[in-house]
Amino acid sequence: MLIRQYSTAYAMAYNKKLNDMVERRMRQSIYAVASFWYTCWVDAGQPDLKNLAHKNFTETELKELEVLDMEWKKGNMKGFKCQD
Repeated sequence: MLIRQYSTAYAMAYNKKLNDMVERRMRQSIYAVASFWYTCWVDAGQPDLKNLAHKNFTETELKELEVLDMEWKKGNMKGFKCQD
């Protein structure tokens, strides 16, 4: 089976030609899915969701979630950023 992989330079040039369209569309789709879930939750009467999770998190996992939450609240983005 042949798998093709484009070079980083090609991918960055292609992204630049598209004026970051792929990233914009991905962000829009993430926002749209989150909006659907939020609307469903509101329409359901905003039920308490704490009882849905039956997992006990470890201390390490709880600290990691706390760090991620703090970064999100500060507006720090995680993930791939294209560089010119």
